[in-house]
This record gives sequence, structure tokens and C-alpha cells, in this order.
Amino acid sequence: MKKTNQTTRLILSRKMQIIMIICNLLFISAKAQPSGWVQKADFGGTGRTQAVSFSIGTKGYLGTGSGNDYFNHQDVWEFDPATNVWSQKADLPGQGRYAAVGFSIGNKGYIGTGYNTNYLYLNDFYEFDPITNVWTSKASLPGFARCYAVGFGTTTKGYIGTGFRGYSNPLLDDFWEYNPTTDSWTPIANYGGGIITNAVAFNIGSKGYVGTGQFAYGNFNNVLTKEFWEYNPATGVWTRKADFGGTARQEDVGFSIGSKGYIGGGYDGIVSNPSDYWEYNPANDSWVQSANFTALGRRFATAFSVGTKAYIGTGDNSICLRDIYEFTPGGCTSIPASPIIAGPNAVCLLTSASYTATSSGAVTYTWTTPTGITITSGQGTSSITTAVAAGTISGNVTCSATNTCGTSAITNYMVTKKPQTPTTITGPLSVCGLTTAQYSIPVAFGATSYTWTVPTGMTIISGSGTIAITVSIATTFAGGAVKVTAVNACGFTTPTSLLVYGKSAPSTITGPSNVCGSTTATYTCSTVPNATSYLWTIPSTWSIVSGQNTNTIVVHLPANVNSINYAGSVRVQAISACGVSNYNTITVNYCKSLQTANNSEVDNKDFMSIYPNPASTEFTVSLNPNQSNLEMEVYDVLGNKVINTILTNQTSTINIEQLSIGLYFVRLTDANSNIIYTQRLVKE
Repeated sequence: MKKTNQTTRLILSRKMQIIMIICNLLFISAKAQPSGWVQKADFGGTGRTQAVSFSIGTKGYLGTGSGNDYFNHQDVWEFDPATNVWSQKADLPGQGRYAAVGFSIGNKGYIGTGYNTNYLYLNDFYEFDPITNVWTSKASLPGFARCYAVGFGTTTKGYIGTGFRGYSNPLLDDFWEYNPTTDSWTPIANYGGGIITNAVAFNIGSKGYVGTGQFAYGNFNNVLTKEFWEYNPATGVWTRKADFGGTARQEDVGFSIGSKGYIGGGYDGIVSNPSDYWEYNPANDSWVQSANFTALGRRFATAFSVGTKAYIGTGDNSICLRDIYEFTPGGCTSIPASPIIAGPNAVCLLTSASYTATSSGAVTYTWTTPTGITITSGQGTSSITTAVAAGTISGNVTCSATNTCGTSAITNYMVTKKPQTPTTITGPLSVCGLTTAQYSIPVAFGATSYTWTVPTGMTIISGSGTIAITVSIATTFAGGAVKVTAVNACGFTTPTSLLVYGKSAPSTITGPSNVCGSTTATYTCSTVPNATSYLWTIPSTWSIVSGQNTNTIVVHLPANVNSINYAGSVRVQAISACGVSNYNTITVNYCKSLQTANNSEVDNKDFMSIYPNPASTEFTVSLNPNQSNLEMEVYDVLGNKVINTILTNQTSTINIEQLSIGLYFVRLTDANSNIIYTQRLVKE
């Protein structure tokens, strides 16, 4: 037993040497000027770590702890926020100590447990009366003597639990209630978070809160937690609440102001001494980051609250500290992050739906919903419940987060009754040389299945009803659209399409279908995406002037040839890696209405004459006396009939002001449709 005690003392002594290595050399009084923090008068005693504190009325009290030359203190000091003055009070009885517990019950203060200079774990307990400045020994804590426990007080009771009792089964989870009226201790339910040390505790109203700490122990290895629990003395039950908002940590500080709780500082194994502080709101069980502590980061600080402010100080960061800072709630470091929303995307067949948002640093949340979805509860909080109407619904549930620094960007979260239309189909556009291919889409919100259709020459061989299909491809495949619709019990979407090419022919040819009177003509076909060239075929008496192998050609038309040779087809094929496509064709007509069978003008001056020629506004047709009731037609060079009339008089004047300047053909036919006269007419 003697050897064990010596080993324990040696390990603790080495631990304290690390903490206190230069406490006897330096004090620090850093200047802090963040929103929410104001430096106050330094602590009246010497710099120290692992002290305790409590408040009674308008005063705060701070004492014990370990400081210079590894000396464990028993001095206690009173702080008056109104005058910013520290006054020394009666020392705590017994030996000096560190890692004790301090709290107040009503108008009395209490300190107990801890570790003393003789390397002993303590369970003694003392009451302080600020009116008489007297400490009174009270009933010791039952169970194990301990250090690094937590405690909190309400208006009528005090509570101590958890902590460290030595290196054999070192951690504790027991909890005890102290009744100052009877000076007695009663065991309560063990801490809900299990065995723990170096945690923090505070009360809000009649309830206690415990969180963070080190929940496993061995060779000083830290296994840290961010669990946070509420104790209700009325029911004797521990209830787990939202995890602490910062990183898991130990040796931090906790306190309450009014209806809110605060935790910050300490050691998290990532940032050795983090300076973030977080506010807990029991009304909605949420954490929001408060103003960072911008003085020197530290662990094993202590804190007490007076009225609407808290006072945090002492602790260590390789040096013992004695500076004190006043904290006012309401500061923030930045606007909240854009919320992350969780909840159903597809509300098909639902009559209600709930949505939850998560945002670091948020205090309140603002929600909107699309037409057909109505918020029934939770506006302003991180979770809403909605009523879902019948009928078509499609739109976004939106949420933004707000704190005193501002409002985050809005997060959109799609909801729909019918499924979301599939966005894009992914797969090969050209299937030249392929025998199989895969096509897929991203998941569509709200879809329970998918309906695919493929063009002629493709066959679905696997994946029907899913977001991805495999198709087989015939050698004759010419092209077409792969389509998909999303389906659920409420209906289906419009199709999403992907045009796929095989031996695809040009879809259109543009150019003149009548070349009467022309010597050249231009023809253009629609482009085929995978084509490398185009093959044109024209009537045998024509010739291609330019453009063969492209999608546009210019052709030369022969003059003075039999009209039948003007007729025929202009055809084009697309050439690609898949081969040569089918033809697309445009039929070209000739002006037979302006010609006789031998393709010559009928110049029968015995029957009639036309004058003047050229003419600008009108021309006259003069017939022989024995001619009457002839049909006269005038055509332009494209074969369009522009004038049609019956000549009933021997002399007729024809108005041509409406015609464009150019070449025209005048034709007369008798009652038997015989062409008895044709003549070129020039409009000038």
C-alpha cells in the first residue's frame, strides 16, 4: 500500500509540474476587446489553476486552486462588480486544495472535495456565510473521496457527482443531493453520461446540467465527449439533450446567466486551448456559438455569474493566470452557416411532413413552403411540421438561419408530389460500331420507378424501371431519341430525351423546287451531328459547281434543253463512321406550261401582237378579228402564274404596275386548251 501511494504521488506531482512549470515566474493580464467581453480587475490572490467559484446575491467568490511552487491554496476572495474590487475573505478550513467543487444554495456558499498538498483525495464539505464571513464544516460527501467532480446548486439543494478517485477504477458516475436544512446527503440516479471526469455543471432554474469531460481514463489518454445531460430533481431523472455545440473537450468552464447556459474554453486535443464559447437554450434544446474569448486561451478556468453577466478567469496555459473578464451575452462571431435541411422530398400520399434544419451559430430559423404545403408548427425554430394538401405540389421548402450577426443564405429543398423530372440522360450520342450501350440518369426526387423508351433498332436488355439501362443496337439502327419518365403513385413526368445517332439521314433539304428560267440553284440539307461528309446526287444534265461533300451545293442548269431534262430529284446522304445513310430527296419541276411540245416559243404574229415590249406600266394585246375569248396567262421565271384573264375584245390593255422588274412569259390558249401564242415580256 505504501508503494502504491508513493507511485500515485509521483504521477500527480509530475502532472502538476507540467501545469505549474512557470506559475512562480509570471502572471498575465491580457487585454481582451471582443464583443461581449470586458477585462476587469485581476483576481486579488496569486495566479492559479483549478480554483472554484460561486456567487451569492450581487457578489462573486473565488478561491482555492494550485499556484506558485505547486502550492495549494485555501484563500477565498469576494468580487464586487459594482466597484470592480476584490476583497479577501476567511480562508477555507483545512488544507489547501485544487480540483474541488464550489456552488451556492440560496444565500450560502459551499466548497468540498478536491485534492490536497498531501496527495489525498478529499470528501470534506464546508458552508460559507457571507454575512458573518465564517466557514462551517458540514457533513462530508458519502462514497468515494474525489477530485475533478462537478457540482451545482439550486435555491434549496446542492448536487455533487462524477470525478476522479485514484488510479484503480479511477472514474465515477455517482451523484449525491445535499440538503442544507438537515445537513444530509442522499444518493440520486447516477449520471446519465456514465463515468466521467473534468466535466462542467451549472443550473438553470430548478434543473441541473452536466456535460463534456473525459469519459475514459488510462495513462492520461484523453477520450473526450460532447454529451450534455439535464437533471430534473422533481422526477429524479437524467435526460440527454443536444450535444454541446463545439468540439468534444474537458477542463472547460460552465456557467448560467438567466435562462441560458454557457460552456467554453478547456482542452479539446485539437486546438490545445480553444477560445470558443457556446450558449445553450433549454427552451428549444439548441446551441449557438457566442462571442469568442480573445484573451489567452486556457483550461481549468473558473466562472461565476452575477445578474446578467458572468465573470471568467484564472486557469492555466503553461502559466498560471489571474486575469478576470466580464462576459455579456449576445455577442456573435459570424452569421450562421446556410442550413442543412432534412425531410421528405416526395410528399405523394402524405397529409403531413416534418422538416429539420441544422446550422452552426443559428439562433432562429425562417421557413417558407410551396403552395399546397402549410406550416402548422415550429416557425422560428430548427424544426417545422407541415400539412400537405391534395393536388399537384412542386417547389422548395426554404430555410435561412439568423443570429445577432445577421442572416445566412437561403437553402432550397425540393419537394414534390409527382416525381421530379429526370434532369439529363448520360450515354453515348453516337453508337456507330457499338452492339450495346448504357444510358442513365440521376435519381429523381419522389420517383419510385422509371419508364424508358428507345427508338427502332434499339432493345432494352436490362435495367427497365431503374435509373440505368443497357440496350442492344442493331446494325440497321439509323437514330432516334432515348426517353425516360419518372413515376410514382401520384403520376409520371414529361419525358426527358437524348437524341442518339446511327446512320442518320439529313432531315430536310431546302432549295428551289422549280428551276424554270434559272441557270444556277443552291440546295442545303440539315446537318447530321456525327456526319463527316455529304453525298449529293442531281439530274444527269445538271452539274455541281461547288459544295460536294458539304451540306450546301451550288448547281448549274443547262440552257435550251428539252424541258423534261429540267425535272428530277436532288438527293443527299450523310456519311459517318456508321456508313452511308439513306437518301433525303427534293423533287424539282420544270416550266412545261410556258413551252410547247418541241420546247419552242409559238410566235404566231398572224393571230396577235403584244406591245410595247419592254413595257413599264401596261401592255396591249391585239387580236385578229376572227379571234375572241382567248385565255391569257402571264408567268414569272419561276413558273408562278401572276396574271390570268379572258380576252373578250379585239384589243385589251393589261396593267402590270404591280409586277416586279424582270422577265415574264405571256401565253394564250383557245377554248380547247391549245397554245396558240407564247411571247417573252420584259417588265422595266
